[in-house]
Amino acid sequence: MSLTSEKPTQTFAPDSLPSDDLTVLPADSSPASESVTAPAATSPSFFSPAPQGSSTPQAFKGWQRLSLQTKAILAAVAIGTLPVLVVGSFAYLTADRSITTKITETDKSNAASMSSKVSRFIFERYGDIQVLANLPILRNAKVREIVPVEDREKILTRFAETYGVYDSIAMFDLNGDVVVQSSGTPLKNHRDRSYFQEALKTGKPVVSQPDISKSTGKVSIHIAAPVRDAQSQQIIGVVRSRMPVAYLNDVIKEFGANQQEYHLIDAEGKFFLATEENQIGRSAPADFPGLDRLMAAGKTDDAVMTDQIDGARQLVAYAPLPQLKGMPNLGWSSLIATDTSVAFASQRQLLLALVLGTGVTAVLVALVAAALANRATRPILAASTAVEKLGQGDLNTRITVAGEDELAALGNNINQMAEQIQDLLVSQEEAAQEQLAAQAEIAKQQAENARQQQEAKEFLQNRALELLIEVGPLRQGDLTIRANVTEDEIGTIADSYNATINSLRKLVTQVQAAAAQVAQTATKNEGSVKDLSEDTLEQTESIQQAVERIVAMQSSIEMVARNAQAAELAVQVASQTVNQGDEAMNRTVAGIAAIRETVAETAKKVKQLGESSQKISRVVSLISGFADQTNLLALNASIEAAHAGDQGRGFAVVADEVRSLARQSAKATGEIEQLVASIQAETSEVVAAMEAGTQQVVVGTQLVEETRRSLNQITQVSEEVTALVRTIAEAAIQQTEVSTAVSSTITDAAGIANKTSSRAFQALQAFQQLLEVAKDLQNTVGQFKLS
Repeated sequence: MSLTSEKPTQTFAPDSLPSDDLTVLPADSSPASESVTAPAATSPSFFSPAPQGSSTPQAFKGWQRLSLQTKAILAAVAIGTLPVLVVGSFAYLTADRSITTKITETDKSNAASMSSKVSRFIFERYGDIQVLANLPILRNAKVREIVPVEDREKILTRFAETYGVYDSIAMFDLNGDVVVQSSGTPLKNHRDRSYFQEALKTGKPVVSQPDISKSTGKVSIHIAAPVRDAQSQQIIGVVRSRMPVAYLNDVIKEFGANQQEYHLIDAEGKFFLATEENQIGRSAPADFPGLDRLMAAGKTDDAVMTDQIDGARQLVAYAPLPQLKGMPNLGWSSLIATDTSVAFASQRQLLLALVLGTGVTAVLVALVAAALANRATRPILAASTAVEKLGQGDLNTRITVAGEDELAALGNNINQMAEQIQDLLVSQEEAAQEQLAAQAEIAKQQAENARQQQEAKEFLQNRALELLIEVGPLRQGDLTIRANVTEDEIGTIADSYNATINSLRKLVTQVQAAAAQVAQTATKNEGSVKDLSEDTLEQTESIQQAVERIVAMQSSIEMVARNAQAAELAVQVASQTVNQGDEAMNRTVAGIAAIRETVAETAKKVKQLGESSQKISRVVSLISGFADQTNLLALNASIEAAHAGDQGRGFAVVADEVRSLARQSAKATGEIEQLVASIQAETSEVVAAMEAGTQQVVVGTQLVEETRRSLNQITQVSEEVTALVRTIAEAAIQQTEVSTAVSSTITDAAGIANKTSSRAFQALQAFQQLLEVAKDLQNTVGQFKLS
């Protein structure tokens, strides 16, 4: 009887949820009786799968121990949460990289902007000191005589107030003593100042490194420039402006917004301006380990570093001051530091949003999954409980089935299986009773047969012992012994034994004769087989040497073929190159023609430039005349001012400045006249050079035509060489094929010779073994007694 239902097995899918739950009822109960609730996990039974071996992973065993409802919930949570995690993680990583790049680029841009702003500010101060060094009240002796010291001090004070960044402007003589200064505390001798010495030594404006002023005790920047006499152009002193670093702080304080810390670093790598005043004067690489690498690179960059003062992790953007044309290299740099908690706050907010969204999604999915899994697994757990009861022996258990889905089919199959098991157990019990009765009758018959067999066995054992005693001398090789033949079974054995002894006696006699003959033949042929083996071995070695020579010749032929093919390819490439050269020559001729036209047009433009320079020369002559007249008028004005006395001093100063400008204008117009004359001369030379270039272009065109004809001849020769090389390559390929066939034939012959040598050697060994066997056989059969 079959244990399974005749209905086909149906697979339960989560989409086909049953309308009613399956309930487990005893076989004699009605559908209206109380249902049995199945536990979450069932204990093992004979319906359960076989236990896994010790090699099963622990995680897989743990998963197997979970209930179906728990597995369904976990799977639903994973399916609902993992996509959110993957998409969210990818979006976070992409956004994090984008935001980080934007933040770092913004910080670097701010650092570069601050460096540029500081550089331009210092460049303006560099220009200020040059304006001060050219003031007539400082460099013109006549003006100094006319303008009293008090007025000059007022002028310098007005300069300082107008610019608003200097707290002192002063001029020192060559010994470092003050000549004139703006209002303020009287200054002492400045001869020992480094910027003073450098300005005198180089004769150029100087910007000092930030240091503490000996006069005020404040961190200041000193800008100095040599003052040259207006007439002799000799250095007569040094003008110096002093700017406290605090004024520079006003310029860059805008870069301290959004909790950012700005710093300025001098040429020695120390902070001279910073948001936190306790950092001023400290070493920048010491406060920010790793900054020395950025400073050594000398370019705008950023990195995350630890501030050694407060231990905070900060995003540091570094930028050296750009080098402006006309200003010395100060070696300064700027640095903007932002706490990573502030700089990357947007990333943390994004991560928090992702974590919260994922958590909420996981909770919602878990709740929905728990509800669905509970409804989907309830009928399955009921069926599992019923199967467990059946496994424990309660065959009256039945499942109330409602509906026609897969779970209903499962319940019907379980009920049918329970009924079939009950019927099977009844049939097995009846068959067992019938089998016990039959086995009892068989046991009686077997006992009687055993007794009879024991008696016959004892009789046969006695007769066998007698036979063994009779044939005992046979063990020493005595073939003359005969056994006593009786009428029982042992007599039959004795008769057969006597017949066997007779046959064995004849066989031993024949073996003795054959062994002697085999020994004689083996001894006779052993030498011949040995000579055959040695000859075959020498033949094999000769054939092997021939094969090696043919293989070497084949390699040489193949190399020739490859070289011929390579030569043919090279000739083809050369032919293509010549064709390309011909096309290039055509383009060159067209280009040279275009150049010739361009040169002609350029010559016309140059002639027009010469004519324009002549017009400029005439205008410059007029300007020079105006400058001479202005100089004369300024001289007359100076004379009139001198006649006017003290009231005309101010006008005299203006007249001197106008005269100085007139002289400079006259000097400039003279230089322009010289420049225009030089342009005219060079224009004439350019025209002549262009005409010569036109002639050279014509000659170059002719040379290109001749080169093209030569390239055509080279192309024809290359085609002939290609044909010859192709013929050589084909012949080499044919030789390679022939040598390959010869090599294969000789290789086969060598193989045959090797096999022959091997077989001859094997035959020699076989003869030697045969001789030994014949001798052993003679010794063995000699032990038998035949008469």
